[in-house]
Amino acid sequence: MKFQMGLSEFEVEELEDNIENPRCMMDIFEGPARKNKVELNEKGIEIGRDSNNSLAVCEDSQMSNFHAKIMYENNKFMLKDEGSTNK
Repeated sequence: MKFQMGLSEFEVEELEDNIENPRCMMDIFEGPARKNKVELNEKGIEIGRDSNNSLAVCEDSQMSNFHAKIMYENNKFMLKDEGSTNK
């Protein structure tokens, strides 16, 4: 799965659907944070320009301060827009 937030593009490379130890590996392949990989677990992650996010992409001028969250709910990872005003 691929998705875009601001200038940044993400791809889910690996997904382990183990209910006791869910994990997901995400590759940032475009934008200011490109060439980074992020591992997600059941705690999820917050993504945005603000430094208080788990994944802060401060250099992405088209990403909202608090753009989105990736959460683990009902035995699956879910992407939730946090009311971002950017594409």
